[in-house]
Amino acid sequence: MRLLGATAFCCTALALAAVTSPASAAATESATLTCGDRSYLVTGFGRGEPLHVVGSTSTFVVTYARLEPSGRVVTDIKGQRGAGDVVTCTATAPGGSAFTFRGFFTPRG
Repeated sequence: MRLLGATAFCCTALALAAVTSPASAAATESATLTCGDRSYLVTGFGRGEPLHVVGSTSTFVVTYARLEPSGRVVTDIKGQRGAGDVVTCTATAPGGSAFTFRGFFTPRG
């Protein structure tokens, strides 16, 4: 009976540790995001998530992405085009694909 109780305790402790451990994504290569006359070093290409501004807690949330020079739109989130804080930026992803992005930086406000 003691062995069963100890095993249950260990399994519960391991499960709690797994749930409470912070998740960390694998590092990705960086690229320069150019928005008008400002440039930012960002990571996170190819993950379908916001681009992370290196050295900051800010992210760039992509609401529109177009491949260049083909013009093929790969992302277009409706309802964001008229927002006052949406900016247009360009970047060449680490894999060599060139993009025109529209999106916003966080924190928003």
